[in-house]
Amino acid sequence: VRKEEFKWETRIIRGKTITYPLTFFPETKKPSSKPNKRPLHHIDEELLPDFLELAARIVPRIALGIYFQMFGGLRPSEVVGISTTCKTLFGPNGMNGMSLSIQTRYFDNKPRKKSAQSKRPRSQNIEIFMDYLPRFYKTHMEKYLPTDGTLALFSNGEGRFLSYCLYYYYFKILMTSFINYLENSGNTNYEIYAMTLKTAKAGPHIGRGIFSNLMAEIHDARGLMLARGDKNQESSQVYKDNIKSSRKRIARKLND
Repeated sequence: VRKEEFKWETRIIRGKTITYPLTFFPETKKPSSKPNKRPLHHIDEELLPDFLELAARIVPRIALGIYFQMFGGLRPSEVVGISTTCKTLFGPNGMNGMSLSIQTRYFDNKPRKKSAQSKRPRSQNIEIFMDYLPRFYKTHMEKYLPTDGTLALFSNGEGRFLSYCLYYYYFKILMTSFINYLENSGNTNYEIYAMTLKTAKAGPHIGRGIFSNLMAEIHDARGLMLARGDKNQESSQVYKDNIKSSRKRIARKLND
């Protein structure tokens, strides 16, 4: 095979001039050599307290946002769009829960791409899990509010409002720490579970998945749709089809 037999093309990619040969087979797509990682939508319920404790210790700046996702079903873009004026507390520091007004907000008045917007403006209840909500809320309000004059609830290390990209970065730090924690726990089951997490795509959207799986154990399809703030039941149905109680019933039948 000689270079002269190829047609060549030059493009500028990420600021670099790249010259590459055009394929002889334009209709053929070459599969990626990277393993196809499946997106992760859940964490075992028994590990949720460990995950929250790590969040409070490793990334305390977004710990409250992680809680909002796990027990309110918020998307990452909705977390960074929360303002200090859009919440209603039920009890001191939200001891009995809270309600958030969810909508797209741009604290620097610069529109963002669609992935960084709220898909569905709504009033979203945040549920109570042990004492984490009042504890996280009190710490957050004392230490992590922005000082840039905006009404944002979440801030970066410089005191400005927190961006979607930085929230994603903090979450990746948390997930890496969580996997390391499981690997070094001395618990064989946890170590095996850490291997499972490594083979999956674990982004911050997992918080909404955790909430959806928990709510699917409680609500019917319509109730789950309302809890998640969806426009229709199709988005919620996948969680109803995969709830733990259903999996246990299938396992019992197979075992019998």
